[in-house]
Amino acid sequence: GNVFLWGHSLGGEVTLRTLLALPRDAAVRVRAAALWSTVGGSLWERAAYLARSGALPADPEGEVGARALAAVDALRGELAALATPYDWRADETLARIGALEVPLLLQHGLGDRSTPYEWSERLAVAARVAGRPVQLVAVPTADHFFVGAERERAVARDVAF
Repeated sequence: GNVFLWGHSLGGEVTLRTLLALPRDAAVRVRAAALWSTVGGSLWERAAYLARSGALPADPEGEVGARALAAVDALRGELAALATPYDWRADETLARIGALEVPLLLQHGLGDRSTPYEWSERLAVAARVAGRPVQLVAVPTADHFFVGAERERAVARDVAF
């Protein structure tokens, strides 16, 4: 009765998916979850963002827009080639956020370039619209994992939550 989950970056997405997969009558009841700099966004937004950020190879002309669209096309091709069909719509956490049963604390650096702050903001808005309890803290840092005093304050917020 005193279980809390914490996830950072892609681990935040994994934590959220875990919460959404837990059966309502699970023997272990998670009381709340804290997500730092979570991935968020749709599968397609993430592919385009990675391409724009330079995490994926550039196209020959170096065009950012073309690179983002090429990343989406490549991902579509990979999904189509799977042996078992994959319905990405059924797997979108934002579309299923109404089923979330625990309060969320989201903390995200405003200048984070690994995962944009807007992804946590979008998750918070979707949770609020669905009537789920959520808090969003905009941390004044560009560090993806927070450092020094910002990390200490983030941990203190988690513990208080």
